[in-house]
Amino acid sequence: EGKYKGLKCLALFYYTIGDAHHQYAQDSNITETYSQAKDMFSKSVQAGWKFSDEDDDVFFANQIALFYSKSCSRAEDRELFLRDVDKMINCCNYAKGPSACIIHFHKGVTLLKHSRPDEALTSFRTSLKLTANIPVAKLSQYLGQHQIYNQIGTCHHDMTHYRLAISMFDKVIANYDQNDDKSLKYGLSAMYHRGLSLSFLGKLDEGYTALESFINFMETNRL
Repeated sequence: EGKYKGLKCLALFYYTIGDAHHQYAQDSNITETYSQAKDMFSKSVQAGWKFSDEDDDVFFANQIALFYSKSCSRAEDRELFLRDVDKMINCCNYAKGPSACIIHFHKGVTLLKHSRPDEALTSFRTSLKLTANIPVAKLSQYLGQHQIYNQIGTCHHDMTHYRLAISMFDKVIANYDQNDDKSLKYGLSAMYHRGLSLSFLGKLDEGYTALESFINFMETNRL
């Protein structure tokens, strides 16, 4: 236990430095500072942080995974993240809790960004499965099922599984919250991609109607 506490203190030390670099990078837009943040976050993960499902650890897991999934634009960054994210999953004290659920989701986001939709689909399905046993309050500020359904739909769309994609987008459209900005973002994405999927299936009239409804919604709400 003493060794674990020491490792967590070291991991938090690296995390704090990484977060400071990240905040400065956002304010200054200096690429080198993003790189320094990435290096510190990586050291934080590799220090052996045992991510529990305590609120603080869930927060830290989300912050690290979110940073990586947003900033991995180069192949070497992607490989670094995939190495670190697997380490994070293996270091979750309870591998079926909110920390693991969030990490699997962001692993999928990174894989999808880099044109690996089949692997991303596996990560998103794992994340979705984990939500079944996690209290909503533990996840709601970080991740919702509508986000996962939307990403699963995008994977199917990219793999030309258009009927499966539409079934996922329908779930998002039926459940998104127009008054919540994050939920609305995924709802709009689902509307748009649903129209594209219908068109690629050869259902041109339905696809046109869906895309027209999407455009009308955007114009009506001045989005």
